[in-house]
Amino acid sequence: MRGSSRRPRVVALGLWLLWRRPATIASLVVAALGAIAAGLLSMRAAPAQAVQVPVLTAMVGAWSVGIMLAFSGALRAITNDARQGVIALVCARGVRTRDYALGRMVALAAMVGLATGGATLVAAMWSISASGSALAALKTTCGAVAYCVTFAATIGPVALAALGQGSRVAGYLSFLAVLVLPELAASWTSTVLPVGWHELTSIPAALDAVRAGIESPRSEGLHAARALAVLGALIAISWAIVSSRAARAQARWDA
Repeated sequence: MRGSSRRPRVVALGLWLLWRRPATIASLVVAALGAIAAGLLSMRAAPAQAVQVPVLTAMVGAWSVGIMLAFSGALRAITNDARQGVIALVCARGVRTRDYALGRMVALAAMVGLATGGATLVAAMWSISASGSALAALKTTCGAVAYCVTFAATIGPVALAALGQGSRVAGYLSFLAVLVLPELAASWTSTVLPVGWHELTSIPAALDAVRAGIESPRSEGLHAARALAVLGALIAISWAIVSSRAARAQARWDA
């Protein structure tokens, strides 16, 4: 219980460590500029097109600013924390390495969610005011926000698992392999999976299924549920990897 009660402090520590990185500030500035650009696009677009601006903002922001923020925040984070005594500090206060790993993952996911979700919400306000149907804009906004939240919750742990420790080249390759290779192989894996299970072919497909499931729960809800189950398993695997690497990194520095 003591470890679990200290998790919020580990999350706060992780947020503070992220704020120290110039790339974090740069990412948030880019996200703010993207939100302004999306707002201007909403005002200039036709009402039917303005409805889709939140979704466009969410997807573009996630795979640009979100990836940049996750990449910079995760790169050698575990190794640096072990070398600088951060892991030793939290462990000395009764926090287990798996709680440290969870706090680090939550902090990175929260920062990614702030950047992508914040820009999406700003774009959504403009979209709702500019669209011809506030209800339609609200539905797409809910789907877009769900996309951002799920993206952040997935990419944060995956980035830490791939980039948190080890050589940079190996981290780059493993991170890209998880994100890109399944998407490239989707045309083949979709034939292996049961018909209609396309959301399991890659992370982008799963995220899009979650968005569609929030927008149209009756017709797409089952696809969204399967996608969330797979993404949840991926997050759990990433947590196990980060926890194991944190323990090994700390053991090396203790030795």
